[in-house]
Amino acid sequence: MRHINEQPYQHFSGNGTEFKCLRCDFKLPVIVKKPKGISNEAYTRDVAEMVSNHVLTIWKQLNGFSGYDCINFQIFEE
Repeated sequence: MRHINEQPYQHFSGNGTEFKCLRCDFKLPVIVKKPKGISNEAYTRDVAEMVSNHVLTIWKQLNGFSGYDCINFQIFEE
């Protein structure tokens, strides 16, 4: 199996939040572009959606992963 740790990751959520990282293993910060005025509930759903997407499509292809509790989010409101 080819590991994709160093590949970029990007996810656009249903409520408009954009998540980007230069590495799929999230060893670098995840840049979050949060839509202005999004409710806390909608933003929380977007984060859950991103993590679920990563678990289902990326996680199995990684060689070593620190875990979802080790993600460094840098959040910017658009």
